Amino acid sequence: VPQFGKIILGLSVAALLTVLLAPSLMVSQPDYRVGDIATRDIKAPEEYLVKDVQATDKRVETAKRGLPPVFDLDSTLISEISSRVKDAFSEANKLRGESLKVGRGGYPQKGGKEVLETDLKSLRREVFKERLGVDVSDSAIYTLENNGYRPEIAKYIAEVVKAVLERGLVGDDREYLSTSVYGIVVRDLATGRVTNLADTNTVLDGSTLGPFLKGAVIKAVPENSKEFRGTVLHIAEKLIRPNLIMNRAESQARVQAAVQEVKPVYFVLKKGEIILRQGDPVTEDKLMKLQGLAPEIGINRTIFAWLGFLVLVMTILYLGWIYLSKFKHWIISNIQQLVLLSAVLVGN
Repeated sequence: VPQFGKIILGLSVAALLTVLLAPSLMVSQPDYRVGDIATRDIKAPEEYLVKDVQATDKRVETAKRGLPPVFDLDSTLISEISSRVKDAFSEANKLRGESLKVGRGGYPQKGGKEVLETDLKSLRREVFKERLGVDVSDSAIYTLENNGYRPEIAKYIAEVVKAVLERGLVGDDREYLSTSVYGIVVRDLATGRVTNLADTNTVLDGSTLGPFLKGAVIKAVPENSKEFRGTVLHIAEKLIRPNLIMNRAESQARVQAAVQEVKPVYFVLKKGEIILRQGDPVTEDKLMKLQGLAPEIGINRTIFAWLGFLVLVMTILYLGWIYLSKFKHWIISNIQQLVLLSAVLVGN
């Protein structure tokens, strides 16, 4: 029989015996739960560092709670709204100039047709609302028409809008209130500047916008022009929209980065330390030690156990080979006899 064939046959038999027998020798840890009764004593076979899951989780939660969320600031909104207000009043005044020509006895021409004063009023209203970008009530338009779309009214509206948006206005009140306990990080979308705002009481939301807006109108519109306050308040309410929007993706990314930096808490299990005694109830603390110990010893012990058992099987087979070569030489010289002997051994 070729020597190479004998080696292949011997290794194959050793591998098969190891696969068949080694799992039966593995003693796994019982799958305990809190409140179960230990069925046997369990000791730490070596000295191990075991992760304290509860303490580590507390560190993670502390890191999450202490991290302020990120809000994107649209700092261009103030100039955008102010520009729309100025443009709307300017266009309305131009059309009002056409109306004054009618008052002097002339009829302005538009597309070859005479334009009446009622048509100009309707046109002014539509152009004003279009340039402003919001719907305006009839009472507000009436006040503006009677006062000739005065530029100071546009100035009052712009001042009120600026006062609100400089404080900052959030849209989702509930989400803002639940995430801003430790302040917020404000990122200016226009400049890229990032600032930390510790005192979030200055930021306006749905519950604080109304009172602040009324105060801003009283402050912006002088006493001698208080008949405009209702109109200014109405138009400002229509124009103002949130300029602080929570950036969920960036906030979550910062949370994940903070969690990655949290160092786990470990405690030492001494060699021979009793983790569980037979008959004792399984507590959360003991279960944590068991669960922490299992990954430490499971993989290494399994690998070494299989390798050790393979070496043991190969040693026994080699001793058997030596016996056959001295006393039963006729068996090892016949490949059929070797295969039969191997099949009987593995099958048994």
